Parts: sequence; structure tokens; C-alpha cells
Amino acid sequence: MNLIRVVESAAATDRLDAARAFVESFPPASEMLIVGASREAADDLARVVTAGRGTGFGIHRYSLLQLAVRLALAGMAPLGHAPTTALGKEAIAARLVFEALRAGTIAYYAPVASFPGFPHALASTLDELRLTGVDPAVLRDAGEAGAGVGELLRRFDEHLRDGRLADNSELLRIAAQAAEADAPEPVLGKPLVLLDVAIESPAHTAFIAAVVARSPSVLVTIPAGDDATSRAVSDITSAARAMGSVVCPGPLSPPANGAPATGIARLQAYLFSEEVPSDRGTREDVVLFSAPGEK
Repeated sequence: MNLIRVVESAAATDRLDAARAFVESFPPASEMLIVGASREAADDLARVVTAGRGTGFGIHRYSLLQLAVRLALAGMAPLGHAPTTALGKEAIAARLVFEALRAGTIAYYAPVASFPGFPHALASTLDELRLTGVDPAVLRDAGEAGAGVGELLRRFDEHLRDGRLADNSELLRIAAQAAEADAPEPVLGKPLVLLDVAIESPAHTAFIAAVVARSPSVLVTIPAGDDATSRAVSDITSAARAMGSVVCPGPLSPPANGAPATGIARLQAYLFSEEVPSDRGTREDVVLFSAPGEK
């Protein structure tokens, strides 16, 4: 029976402390998989743990997309497919816009399609639609704007197939299949930390569920206010519970026993929350100021 623990907090220190305690609960020679919101976040956690106990062995560190690429490579090779990059998808978007304009099939977007930022915005939109599994045919009845997006999505799908390219949607699908295979990658099947990993689509959920199912012990940390990830994790843990797993909820923010004691804790707890905090007066430990032009 595998154990899944979910820790949700507005304070990054709470989430990092929980992740560090989870890793340190295993012997130093234990292999472990850390998947972070970025590769740097996973590396930072591994460094903190190693510095604290003086040694570390077999801590595998990835971002979610890096892990998906590793798992999917073996599945893509027989198909002759290769992963595409953000720049590659933007180049495809620019080409299909040119072709659609010449064919006169996206008249609604003609006034803005020639703007420099249009291919970038289009590539991002089409990527989200594919991750969500939207069928281009469904968009034909969504008005002129929707029909135009549907046409561009159809062309985008064709370009990916013709070029044997795997975007994020295809990459996650192949990676999920690899994780569910009888002989998965050796990196799976170990204690797993999902450190603030955003679950943004059904494709992400399916891939993470496949990885979680292989792990004997799992910790998931979620920034408070990330409702989409919370719902996805709830779906994953519900399925895991049906297979005999145990879900141990972590500390939530804001705390159940009252409002945070300090202004910074109050800001962390309510910044991305739909709940309106009660008026407790001005807190002097938080100062808001504007610095125009700073990046």
C-alpha cells in the first residue's frame, strides 16, 4: 500500500520544510525522485537536504517536462517523433497563419494576424487547447472567432503530424503510457516529491497520476490558492484511495484556529484566496509601495 501526503500552505517555508522532512525520513542511501516546479527548485531541495545531513545518494531531480521527456523518448523513437520546443511551436504558428491568410479561412483575425506578437499568442493558445483535448471540429459552432481558432488548430495538428513532432500534449500522453508500462523507467517506483508542481490540464493530470501510481510513498506540496492543482490532486488521490492508498492532509492556510498573527502571514494566506479577510486594522510589518519601471 502506498502513502500519499498532501501539504497545502500559503507559506513557501511550510511547504519546503514538509518536503525536506519527507526526504530526510528515508535513509541517506535511499533513491528518491524529486519533481519541482522547475529543475532549479528540485536542485535546491536536494542541496538543502544534502547540506543538512552531510551526504546524499540517488536523488533524481527533474522538472515535470524534463521527466516527461525522459520517459517519452523510448516511445517516440519507434515512431520517428521528436519533441518540439516553444520556439518551434511559434514558428509553426507563424507558418500556418500565413497559409490560412492566403487561403482566406481566418478572415476574423486578418486585422491582427500580421502583428509580430500574434504567432506567440496563437502558439500558446493552441498548446492549451491540445493539452485540454479540444477537438477542432467543436469550435466550428463557436462563432466566427471560434471557427477561426478551430481552423488554426486543425492546421496546427496537421503540421505536427507531418513533421513528426511531439508537443507538450503528445509528450505527456506518451510519457504516461511509458509510466504505465510493465517495465517502466528505473527512475520510477521510488519515493516521490511533487514540489509545487502546477497541474494545468487533463494531460498533466493523467501523466502525474501514472507516475504517482508507481511510487510507494508520495508527498505533494501545493501553494494555497492554486485551486486547479488542488482539484487535480484530489482526483488523483481519490483514485489512489480506491486502490488502497492513504491520504494524509497537511496544514492548510489560512489556519482553522483563526487569522494569521502577523501581517506578512495574513498577506500570504489571503493574497490568492477568494475569501475576504476580516478587517483587523493596519499591520506595520507589511509595507506596500510602487516602483515604476522596475523589473
